[in-house]
Amino acid sequence: MQILLDATSIQQALATQAELARLITIHVEVLSEYQGYELGQLVQFVVMASGETSADLDRALGYPITADFNEEPEFVSSWETIDEYQYWFELVFVRGDDGE
Repeated sequence: MQILLDATSIQQALATQAELARLITIHVEVLSEYQGYELGQLVQFVVMASGETSADLDRALGYPITADFNEEPEFVSSWETIDEYQYWFELVFVRGDDGE
């Protein structure tokens, strides 16, 4: 599992696979408008290898991805969106919304 927290680790991952590079590049370009922040303050990319499980992801993130953070009586996913690509799934988690 790769956890991409900064420009260096992201740059190294861009050489991994063309579709992954395209997805990451799009996000980095969008986030570039937030001046005064290091990339790691805005985003964290986690790239799982084939065979890794949701339990592995839970351990890497430090919380269960299926947790009901809203404490609703019925399950509400912890991710904002999930998209499927040819080789990847993209889950977006919003960890904070301080308005900055």
